[in-house]
Amino acid sequence: MVGPITTQPLQDGGGTHIITIGVFLTPLTKLAVRHRGSHWLYTSDLAKTDDRATISFLNPDKGKLPDQPGKILEIRIGGGGKGAQTIFPGSTHKETGEPITWENDELVATIDGAELKRRCSLLAACALFARHYPTAGGRHDGALIIGGFLARCGLDDSDIKIFVDALATASGQPKEKRLDMIRAARDAASSQKDGAHVYGYPKLAEVFGEAVAKKCGEWLGYKGTERATGQRASGSDPGNISLDDFFAYMPTHSYIFVPSRDMWPVASVNSRIPAIAVQTGSQ
Repeated sequence: MVGPITTQPLQDGGGTHIITIGVFLTPLTKLAVRHRGSHWLYTSDLAKTDDRATISFLNPDKGKLPDQPGKILEIRIGGGGKGAQTIFPGSTHKETGEPITWENDELVATIDGAELKRRCSLLAACALFARHYPTAGGRHDGALIIGGFLARCGLDDSDIKIFVDALATASGQPKEKRLDMIRAARDAASSQKDGAHVYGYPKLAEVFGEAVAKKCGEWLGYKGTERATGQRASGSDPGNISLDDFFAYMPTHSYIFVPSRDMWPVASVNSRIPAIAVQTGSQ
């Protein structure tokens, strides 16, 4: 038995990233709008499996960048008898007076609840990465980092291709750069699955910011050697990491973490290794 209507309100601080990405990552369905594509409607069984009113994807850029909302998107479920309200067409917005209208003539799509959550997690992560994506000179390496990260999150080649295509489109890349980003990400993911060295979580945090890396790792279930929470995949105490686990790589002023062969920036090493006293002079 398929459950009640689930609404997926999309927010992006007035930008278009998340609407653009939604076309790639979520099924076509009935759209109720105040702004373009702001509410996507689905029929799902999510209210049976999630005993909560909503699932919110909180925005780590809130208060750090201008005009950012507190949430990137929200799945309104109404599970467990808890209320979750959405204004439907025929109404006007309470604060602005704008009319709520239907944007298309599609029927409400049906989707498995777990799959809807997975796709919304991808959507939220892709929107964050698009907002923080490197500019010219760093876009190829950015795709290598994303590819390795997504592979560690368990995405297959098809999902990675669609994710990076959406990311490149939302971040305004020209066609030739979009194709390069897709190739780079797929190559990195393939190499990671073959056991070769690829960029890991430390590089993701260095390029996209610790808050973004941690939140995306949480949403997508990052399974790398270095988790978003700071725990190693083996479950061992991160305090067991020692200076002997690293080799310096001077050309980039970074360090190779021997157990996984990931490149760590200096800041990440310093945050995990206690200060070491150094004697000077005649002492």
